[in-house]
Amino acid sequence: MKNFAKEFASDLVNLFFPLQCLGCNTPLTPHEKDICVHCQLQLPFTYFHLDGNNPMVQKLNTLLKIEAATALCYFEKNSILERMLYQLKYSGQQQLGAYFGSLMGELLKHIKDFQNVQAVIPVP
Repeated sequence: MKNFAKEFASDLVNLFFPLQCLGCNTPLTPHEKDICVHCQLQLPFTYFHLDGNNPMVQKLNTLLKIEAATALCYFEKNSILERMLYQLKYSGQQQLGAYFGSLMGELLKHIKDFQNVQAVIPVP
């Protein structure tokens, strides 16, 4: 009975104050959280962690000795990703940091080069 009351209250609040996607500001469906499926599909992933000639490793190894590196997404001006990063940095939408961190963790957890990571350094 508690779950029904909780879901009813949540649905009632969402009826008058719908949660909006942090990428495009459209109302989220009940199964979406923070970012709509449309925006998720627009994220320009690099997949460098799967590339044997990982461009991030090559670029950073010219500056310092590293064992592994990757970039989650390509940054593009006036993109969904830029809007989300702006929301994270300047509008206090910390759940976006958790979203991207969780996504990165899922992508890397089975990659051998990232099994013994000692430091993670976010680069804007």
